[in-house]
Amino acid sequence: MPCASFAKLALLIFYLRLSPQVWFRYAIWGTIGLIAGYSPAIFLALLFACSPVKSSWQVDVKGECINTTALFIATCVVNILTDVIIFLLPIPSKLREKKTLLV
Repeated sequence: MPCASFAKLALLIFYLRLSPQVWFRYAIWGTIGLIAGYSPAIFLALLFACSPVKSSWQVDVKGECINTTALFIATCVVNILTDVIIFLLPIPSKLREKKTLLV
């Protein structure tokens, strides 16, 4: 999970160098904030999903766990959403650039 987030953050930092447009930079910083916010939260939720924590990987230890299926689905939804945002972010910037070249 953290590795995918670091890859997304690296791509967004690269995007910062693409365009000096203010709206584009705000959108990138907002997306960076979103990813930097949910990544540690999901990591900690996965790490401490069971009480005691040891019961997550040791079958003989009795404990209570949260609904990990719901957590995995939420993780997938958030990851897909941020992937789509990262994919769509540079499109308006490049379309405006293409219009100015045609004029």
